[in-house]
Amino acid sequence: MNKLAFASLLLFFLAGCSKSAIVDLNYAQTNLGYRNSGGLAPGKIFLWDSEDNKLVDLHTIASLGSEPLAAPASYRASSVRGYSVALGGQSPGINPAVEADISGAVSRNISYTVEDAIRVNNNKIYTAMKDAYTALGEDGYRLWHVDDLRSGPRYKLVLLVDPVLASRETLTYDKSAVANGRFTLKTAAIGKITLTFPNTGTSSCKAAGSERAACFINAFVLDAWVKPDKLLGFSPATDFDPSALSSAFRKL
Repeated sequence: MNKLAFASLLLFFLAGCSKSAIVDLNYAQTNLGYRNSGGLAPGKIFLWDSEDNKLVDLHTIASLGSEPLAAPASYRASSVRGYSVALGGQSPGINPAVEADISGAVSRNISYTVEDAIRVNNNKIYTAMKDAYTALGEDGYRLWHVDDLRSGPRYKLVLLVDPVLASRETLTYDKSAVANGRFTLKTAAIGKITLTFPNTGTSSCKAAGSERAACFINAFVLDAWVKPDKLLGFSPATDFDPSALSSAFRKL
């Protein structure tokens, strides 16, 4: 969908109401991982209630290993999904079909460029999870809500892995930089329509001195169970929607 068609789509919904649309990109999912809007640390572990789509911080950091690092490079985070759209700043009452069309247009055109970036590939994940749990001793069962984990597939563990460490990032629309977190589309009928991104979703992810920032991060979702030795066993979870985690992260 080109910019003129996108503008016409916005015109259809916004005529007589508003000439703006707000897109929240906090923790949006991309081909590089989730946009790490809150600066969450690699190795951090959450309990995920997948039915209520809520995350509980387990206040535990797993000590992950990693593969040898490649040389820094520039990457493009595209295929954006898992964000929210509010037309005129109001999300209730949006026609689902119109919202879906707008979301599709944004997904195809919005991206982030990260520069001087290193993609980390973590390993020894199961060992790190086991060590993190056993380090808590008898308190681990309570602190990790193991009764919930044992109750069924509703509850899962989420481990943050494989960060993309970068010196800076730039929000782009149709591969052109977006100034001030917004851009304006022109329509023949009602003139300009502004697509706005909240500051928290567009503030540049910048390095602190020489230390790169974890601009994007991935989520390894696990099922867990209690083994005969009273320790936890782990396996990759399969029955879940990765984009739902974007909304769960925004609730933190």
